[in-house]
Amino acid sequence: MPFQPTVLGQLMREISRGVFRQAVVGRAKWGLTEWAHLVALVAAQMAGARSLRDLVNVLGHHQHALTHLGVGQVRRATLADANALRPTAPFEAVAAHLSAMVARLAPTLGRDALRLIDATRIHAGQLVREWAVDGAIKLHVVFDPILGRTTCFGVTSSRVNDITMAKAFPIETGVTYVFDLGYYAYAFWARLQAAKCRFVTRLKVNTPVRVLRRRRVAKSASHILKDEIVQLPTRIASNRRNRIRRRCGWSP
Repeated sequence: MPFQPTVLGQLMREISRGVFRQAVVGRAKWGLTEWAHLVALVAAQMAGARSLRDLVNVLGHHQHALTHLGVGQVRRATLADANALRPTAPFEAVAAHLSAMVARLAPTLGRDALRLIDATRIHAGQLVREWAVDGAIKLHVVFDPILGRTTCFGVTSSRVNDITMAKAFPIETGVTYVFDLGYYAYAFWARLQAAKCRFVTRLKVNTPVRVLRRRRVAKSASHILKDEIVQLPTRIASNRRNRIRRRCGWSP
């Protein structure tokens, strides 16, 4: 009888082991390899496991199928240590690789491509006490609403500002970015402008702008308060020039 791959096996087939191995630091672990760790976590999502005990029981019932994926017996204590101590870089590499595969499904979006940037605080309690003193983490995401996929993400302490992580994300040339006041930074805007991107955000109430031109708003557009072309301040402090103003080529 010919071998029939399981659903889990078919899912793992889409993940490049080469990409995964390149992100692994140091030698492979003996008790539970990094690859087996990833397979176990994917299986946990598929099975809806609510605890490590549940997951280990599920894996034990399907050990014959896991052998074909290079996964031996998984013990609860070993899995718990792996979750607590191992770096997340290999998993991040897999997420980025899969996201890039999805992006190739719509390579011609070009100027119509849209990216939403946002962050949310997640209370994780004692599980993150080693690096988050308040027991909370922050998930930073760049999201493609057209394809319904995450293009970039990062996890930090909840005390890291939204703009700090946004500056670390790669910028895609020519797309439109949408974000809120948490990303109010002229230097960040200047990078987007230099990459020929558009961006949609809000100005702070106390931002001093000079109105260059007012444009007519249709009476039917009652949701639009005003349409103006404005000039941002020359300086954002007494000794700091506004870089986006200079790069955009706006006259003094």
